[in-house]
Amino acid sequence: GAPVGSVLCGSAARIDRARHWRKLYGGGWRQAGLLAAAGLHGLAEHRERLLEDHANAAELATGLTELGFSVQTPQTNMVWCGAPDNMRVPFETVCARLAAEEGILVGGAYAGPGGRNPWGEAGKSIRFV
Repeated sequence: GAPVGSVLCGSAARIDRARHWRKLYGGGWRQAGLLAAAGLHGLAEHRERLLEDHANAAELATGLTELGFSVQTPQTNMVWCGAPDNMRVPFETVCARLAAEEGILVGGAYAGPGGRNPWGEAGKSIRFV
């Protein structure tokens, strides 16, 4: 899909409004055209795969919920969740095992060694990639 941001689909009027708001909030990254081309290619040539990604995200969200994670219902192919408070294994260990055993890469902000969380509540989010 869109590795550095998002791809917006819609009418010309909607795209114009989005561009206006993007500029109001300081968005103006000039190198984005190359990545936009990749997003357009994905929409044109790999739409079925994107649907499969969304279904996989929904399945992952269900499994994480059953394991006690607090999970936001995924609307895309990204799953946002918070680790259970009673998690007994260090989060870094969980990340390493998911990568090694399941091929699931985990990223995002989380509490580091000693439970320090420099990002506050937002740092409790986990992003499964």
